[in-house]
Amino acid sequence: MKKLLIILLIISAGCVKRQTLSPEQAQLAVMDQVMQAAMLEQDGQNRKAIELYKAALRLDKRSALLNLLISQNYYELGNDTLAILYARRAVKLEPDNPDNRLMLGNAYMMARELGLSLEQYKAAVKLKPEDPDISITTAGLYEALGRRDSAIIVMESIARRTGDPNIMMQLGSMLMRNKQSEPAKEIYRQVIGRDSSNVRAWISLAAVYEVAQQPDSALYFYGTAAQLDPENMSIQKHIFNLLLSVNQYPWAARQAMIILEREPGNAGLRLQLARLFYHQQAFQPAKEQFLAVLESDSNNTEALYTIARISHQQKEYHTALQYFQRTIGLLPKMVEGWVSLGNCFLALDQPDSAVAAFQTARRLGIKQDIDRLIGAGYSLIERYREALPFFQRQHKKDPKDTDLMFGLAVAYERSGDFDNAVVIFKKLLEIDPKSAIVLNYLGYMYADKGINLEEAKDLIAKALEAEPDNAFYIDSMGWVFYKIGQFEEARQSLEKAVSLLPGDATLRDHLGDIYLSLNFKQQAVEQWQKALELDPGKEKVQEKIDAVR
Repeated sequence: MKKLLIILLIISAGCVKRQTLSPEQAQLAVMDQVMQAAMLEQDGQNRKAIELYKAALRLDKRSALLNLLISQNYYELGNDTLAILYARRAVKLEPDNPDNRLMLGNAYMMARELGLSLEQYKAAVKLKPEDPDISITTAGLYEALGRRDSAIIVMESIARRTGDPNIMMQLGSMLMRNKQSEPAKEIYRQVIGRDSSNVRAWISLAAVYEVAQQPDSALYFYGTAAQLDPENMSIQKHIFNLLLSVNQYPWAARQAMIILEREPGNAGLRLQLARLFYHQQAFQPAKEQFLAVLESDSNNTEALYTIARISHQQKEYHTALQYFQRTIGLLPKMVEGWVSLGNCFLALDQPDSAVAAFQTARRLGIKQDIDRLIGAGYSLIERYREALPFFQRQHKKDPKDTDLMFGLAVAYERSGDFDNAVVIFKKLLEIDPKSAIVLNYLGYMYADKGINLEEAKDLIAKALEAEPDNAFYIDSMGWVFYKIGQFEEARQSLEKAVSLLPGDATLRDHLGDIYLSLNFKQQAVEQWQKALELDPGKEKVQEKIDAVR
C-alpha cells in the first residue's frame, strides 16, 4: 500500500504545481527510484537510470551516494565532463569515502587529466591502504606522468607487503620499462624461487636476457618455460627467433617443425623454414616446404622459382621447366627467370627454345652474348665439352674478360684438358694474384691430381686468408692434407667444412674417404650414404660403400 501511495504521489506531482512529501515518504520514494535505476543499469539503460537517480537526488540533495551513482553512469556512457561534475560533488559531501575519490580519479583519467587523477588516487590510498589494486593504479599513474621512481617505490611497497607473485611480476615489468634490468632479474628470480612452476617468471627472465643480447641465457630460460608449458607457441616462436639470431640454423629448422606441427597453417613460418633448409643446402626438405607454401599460396613466386632451381639441380628438368614457366608467367620481366628457362631447355636438348629464352633475357637488359649464355648453361648441367666452343668463341672476342676466362678454364678442366686449364688459371692469377676463387681452384686441381702439393697448399692457404670460413676452401686444404698423408689434419679440416656446409655431397664424400684412411669404416659409410642422399647420381660413392661392406 505504501509503494502504491508513492507511485500515486509521483504521478500526481505532474498535475499540481507543488507537493510536499513527508520525510518518510521522501525516503521511500528515493529507495524506490534507486531500486528501479539499479535494474535499468543491469539492462544497460544508463540514461534512464540517470534520470531516476537525478529524480531521487532532487528529493535528497545531500546524498553523496546518489551523486556517486550518477557519476558512475555518466562514466559508463563515456561522458567524462558530467562524470567529473557529479564525482566532485560526491567528494565534497563525503571527502573521506574512498569510493568517491576513486570515482573522481577514474573520471579524471578518462578526461586524460592524469595529474588530477593521481591526487584522488593518493587520497584513496590513505583512506584504504590495505587495497593493493588502488596502489597499483597509483603506481601506474606515476609512471604515465613520467615519475617512474615514485611508481617503483609504490610497487616495491605493495610487493613487500603482500608477497603477491602477480604484483612482483608487475614490478619486474615496471623495472624493465625503466631500464633497470638487474633489479628486474632479481624480482623474477625471487618469484621463481617461491614457485619454480611460474611460467610467466621464466618467460620474463628470458626476455630480460634477450633484450640484453645474451641469447644463450635467454634460450635456457625460454627452454625451461617451454618444458613447463609445451602448448605455448609464443615461447616456441621466441626460441625459433633466437636460434636464427645466433645462426643455429639446423636447430632453428627443428624448432620451426615443432611449431608447424601445432600450426600447420602458419604460412609465414613455413616459408622461413623452406628458406632455412635452402640456406643449408638441404634441398629436398626445402623443396617439400616450398611445395607446402604453394598449397596455401599458389602464386608465391619465391616458392615457384626456388622449386624450379632445386629441380634443375636435381636434374629433374621437366619439373624445373614447368616451375620456371609458371614463375615467368607471373613475372614476365624477370631476367634471371628467362636465363634459367633457357638453361632448362638446354638440359632438355631443345637448343632453339633455349636461344629464344636467352634472346628475351637480352631484350630485358642482360648484357651477355648468346654464346656466353649457352656456354654457362651447358656448364651448369655439367656438359662441359659442349660448353667449350661457346666459351672459346667469346674468349677470342674479349680475351681480357676475367669472368669469361674463369668459365673457360673450368670447362677445360672438367673436359679433361688439365694443361689448358692451368694456363688460363695462371693468367688469371697474373691479373689478380689475390683472387681467392682462382687460388683455391688451381690448388684443388693440383691436390686432386696429387701433384705440386706444396704449391697447392700455398695457393689454398692464400685463399683461406681472404675467406677463412669458406667451406669449399677448407675442403680443398683438407684434400691436400689427405694427399700428403696427414690424415688427422685432413679429418679436422673436412669435419669443419661439413659443419659449415652439411648439405654438400662432395664434402661428405671427401670426409668419408678420410674416415676410411683412419680405419673409421662405419663413419665413412655414414658420410657416403649421406652424400648419396644429397646427390643420388654419385655412382662411384655407391661403389665405395659396396667395397667396404
